[in-house]
Amino acid sequence: MQQKPIEPLSHTQPSNTPLNTIVVVGCGLYAWTVAACLARRLYKTPTKVMVVEELNAPVDNLGESTLPAIDYFHRVLGLTERQLMAVTKGTYKLATEYVLPDSTLAAETSQSNVFYHAMSPYGSVIDNIAFQHHLTKAKRAGVPIDLNRFSLPAAAAGKGKFGLPQAGAQNLPFSYAIHVDAKRYAAGMKDFAKKLGATSVVGEISAVKTVNIGSENDKQCTHIQSICLDNTQHISADLFIDCTAHSRLIDQALQVGFVDYSDYLPCDNSIQYVTDNKPKPKATTQINPNQAGFNLNFPLQAQTVNEYHYSSAHQTQEEALASLDLDSAALETVIFRQQKSQRVASFWVGNCVAMGDAAGSLGRIAASNFHLVQSAVLRLIDLLPDRSLNEHVECPSRDEYNNLCEEEYARVLDYHCAYFALLAREKAPIDSPFWRAQTQAKCPESLMHKMKLFEQTGRFPFYERETFSEKTWLSLFLGLGLWPKEYDRLLDVGQQNLQDSLDAFEQLAGLIDQISDKMPAHYHFLQQFCGAK
Repeated sequence: MQQKPIEPLSHTQPSNTPLNTIVVVGCGLYAWTVAACLARRLYKTPTKVMVVEELNAPVDNLGESTLPAIDYFHRVLGLTERQLMAVTKGTYKLATEYVLPDSTLAAETSQSNVFYHAMSPYGSVIDNIAFQHHLTKAKRAGVPIDLNRFSLPAAAAGKGKFGLPQAGAQNLPFSYAIHVDAKRYAAGMKDFAKKLGATSVVGEISAVKTVNIGSENDKQCTHIQSICLDNTQHISADLFIDCTAHSRLIDQALQVGFVDYSDYLPCDNSIQYVTDNKPKPKATTQINPNQAGFNLNFPLQAQTVNEYHYSSAHQTQEEALASLDLDSAALETVIFRQQKSQRVASFWVGNCVAMGDAAGSLGRIAASNFHLVQSAVLRLIDLLPDRSLNEHVECPSRDEYNNLCEEEYARVLDYHCAYFALLAREKAPIDSPFWRAQTQAKCPESLMHKMKLFEQTGRFPFYERETFSEKTWLSLFLGLGLWPKEYDRLLDVGQQNLQDSLDAFEQLAGLIDQISDKMPAHYHFLQQFCGAK
């Protein structure tokens, strides 16, 4: 497919003519997730979707631990939860299970060294005053606090239970996400996209032809005219989406460059492998610190995905692998991944949009690239330009897309940095060079402001494009040991006394305990709901 040279027409009105072709470059999970969403939303429009699958691309992660937002993404695609759980051999996720290596929390509260960080609010407003202020007053009075008791998902997760939310009548928030097998999910998205008309071609990109439609000094004026596969096949498009592992288009061809975050997030390597499931897998993603970083584990229906994340400045690959002491079966499943913490300087340049690994990486503590890909493609569809994209220098949709992505990545960066900052706030959780370094590590200014404001007042600043709600931040801070020094003094003004708050705590915790007890075991639910074996 050949395209005529693009003429520089910089200030005419948009044509409102739909794009002819969108080409997604990459393969595996991210590329086919993007293609499936585009094919679904652009079904029965003139716009064609094609995937260029690169040869010799790195393998995907073994699995993905998601956020509750994935439910909306699947509803956009018209997919049911039962279908997805069966196809991907997935499990449910009620909380992130933070396992702490010492008894710091136990010494301050009645909470054990395991904190189940649910994706729903903890507690409820009491007498028009936010729950955290009642908790803070009680804690300052020496009352032991176990946060896990004040969230239905957290309580259920701790008991190994799961049930679809039927607690609405009790006014108890209940959000959940899922764990999926990445290979199975990618295959499902590929099949789904092709049924909706998406096409694909396999080859190695041998050349990228670009054209400038304006100032040579403005990167936004450089557009991709075509890509060449195997030195023979030329593919053109109105819009290219770079989902390659090494930013083949956005950086290697368009030379956009990256913003480096490795000072904030030092874990740049991981070892991933699978092991047999424990008899009763919890509906949690487990995170705990290791000598040079952290471990992340979650169950699928037939196996457990294990990820050992570490800093190459503090541990070699050989040392990391030796520390795991894997048996021969686990060793056969091992994959090694390198991923520097960074993002592209501009997510959308000319007629090329970077998503997934091509856009960078902020790690996998909470919002992995899988979540960011879903967010990005939905945002792109909302702001999708017409065919005049390749005729004008100015593109308001592109400017807005870049602004929104930058804000989103900044908030996710804060959240991922918070794990290291909170665990090493007073002392290293593990006496190792890596964690001792974290006690002095840099934090983004926005995170430092958030932590200081919360510690002084129990309140949060408002930032645009928060991936995580204020309630999620609140429970993360409290659960990992950052408590406010003050509580809302209105608690001391009215007739409310401490015992009233404590009675309300016990009433709520009792109701949560009663409902969670009646839920089926997580795996029994999977067997009943989607035929897990």
